[in-house]
Amino acid sequence: IVNGIMGSPLWPQLRRPGHLTVDMLIWGTICFYVHMASVVNLLRDERHVTLDEHEEALWRMFYRVGGLSRMLFYNNIAQHMTVVQYKAGDAIDVETDFHINLQGTVQIDIYDKSGTLLKTAIDGSGCMFDLKKLGLLDTLTSPMAHHVIKVTAKSDCTCFQFSNQDIQEIANSRSTKAVWQTVFIGILARIAVQRLGDQDPSHHAARINPTFLDPLFEPLTESEKPNPLVAGSGAALERPLAHIAYCMKRFFTPPWPFGKHLVGIRHNMLSAPVPTEGATETLEKGIEDSTPLLSKHKDHGYNVR
Repeated sequence: IVNGIMGSPLWPQLRRPGHLTVDMLIWGTICFYVHMASVVNLLRDERHVTLDEHEEALWRMFYRVGGLSRMLFYNNIAQHMTVVQYKAGDAIDVETDFHINLQGTVQIDIYDKSGTLLKTAIDGSGCMFDLKKLGLLDTLTSPMAHHVIKVTAKSDCTCFQFSNQDIQEIANSRSTKAVWQTVFIGILARIAVQRLGDQDPSHHAARINPTFLDPLFEPLTESEKPNPLVAGSGAALERPLAHIAYCMKRFFTPPWPFGKHLVGIRHNMLSAPVPTEGATETLEKGIEDSTPLLSKHKDHGYNVR
């Protein structure tokens, strides 16, 4: 911009009187706007986000499980969340809303498609329902995808509530899907332990105590707090120059032969299809139609997998 205003002078002159390099001035202004807009947005991303008591508890769970920043949590999850209170004996509607239980004890009745009661489970802080609303289950092969559940509060409960439409979009968002998948795997492991009966009775008794709070919701210890120089820590603007130097050092990749190319650096743009209820008829029909063909291959001694 300065060079354009000075008329693009020839050395050793610093100015060419009567000259104004308009094309350089326009191009420099556009580049300045683009880069400064990016810098402003990057700095805005590093602001400290203030959360209320309940939002803090849920963010700590996502941070501990998958390293989700406060800013991403606030913009992608907290905006769609409602804190609801249930009294003992209240039916919790899982047909329209997804719930994460912060505190309290619930009874979960699991039915098959015909309405036969398969199992009754008692659970406490940290449980989630209905998991298939996340859109992370394989609707073709997972038996859980076809179960119907009814949930009743056994004690006074505090839950985080999301509409089923919102939760599927949130759980499959490119910026938060990996964290939700980690949470989902942890919940499946918890369910498996409960159903296999391998859980320590004393531990289970403590978990279903109405006053129990899952450790994932507890305040962070000093060793758990994020590095203040890292992007997303919420404290980077307290030492902005140190933050910029840290990021430049961490993300600088010299070109070959001085450095190695980071394979697939842009491939996080690829996303898996979102499985939805009632959208698998075509696949199921394709599997049924292929059954005679598979039988034919088996008859000829082929190993079909």
